[in-house]
Amino acid sequence: MKHDDPIRCEVKLAAHIRTEYTAGVYVQTFENRHREEAMHAILTRLGADRSGLVSESQKRQARIILYGHSRGGSAMVEIARELEKHGIPVLLPFKSTA
Repeated sequence: MKHDDPIRCEVKLAAHIRTEYTAGVYVQTFENRHREEAMHAILTRLGADRSGLVSESQKRQARIILYGHSRGGSAMVEIARELEKHGIPVLLPFKSTA
């Protein structure tokens, strides 16, 4: 089964979030082995400059919720820890067991 197959629970959740929260919410799914791509997408959405740096103001305004399933849950925890090291708060690091 492909990572973006609509039958997958994490893809269903992403679709639900996109439908319910249309204004100001960005949702994207990544395979667990694409952590760097996910991190880049987060920093880009926060407004990082070309060097990947996010201003203190941008960090304060960040509202990040991460979720993952199986190995994706472990990858999500790693991303949350990396963001925290850079002073970017993660509101809800969530690991799905379903």
